[in-house]
Amino acid sequence: MLELKPEIIQALVDMNFVEQYEGLSDEYAADVIPPDERLRDIDVDTVIEIIENMGYKTSYDKKEKFFKIECKTNNKLGLQFNVHLVLRGGSVELIWDVEHNGIIELGPAIGYLPVLIDEKNSPIPLPAVLSYEELEEVLKINFDMFKQFQDLLIAHYEQEENQ
Repeated sequence: MLELKPEIIQALVDMNFVEQYEGLSDEYAADVIPPDERLRDIDVDTVIEIIENMGYKTSYDKKEKFFKIECKTNNKLGLQFNVHLVLRGGSVELIWDVEHNGIIELGPAIGYLPVLIDEKNSPIPLPAVLSYEELEEVLKINFDMFKQFQDLLIAHYEQEENQ
């Protein structure tokens, strides 16, 4: 099983990740939205516009069918933060990608992170959306959560560097 570094787990715990992502998943619960009502036919250009209007640079990988969203780089600490977004069947799969000195430190779908934090936890279901407006709301919440995580992880590495 994939293991997370202690500083990653600590940042996720400190930000109450499990509770926050459960809240997002519950608010946009896939089991409440009938599959035929979900946002299914995705217009790539519309999604790119939504993401770029939030201030992020993004690209779409046609072969792998995901959006790569560049969030933050801290060259001094050797950190690169990205989000990968997969839209399938109206579900929103989010993958937080963290590289430290060129090594991937975090990369599974965030719904699986609770299990990696504590194996007693269960994975959290993917949120599902009915419209581009709902997708935008899910992404706003995700980016807010990811910023909290980035700030905590950067603070950890800054403290480590200053010791």
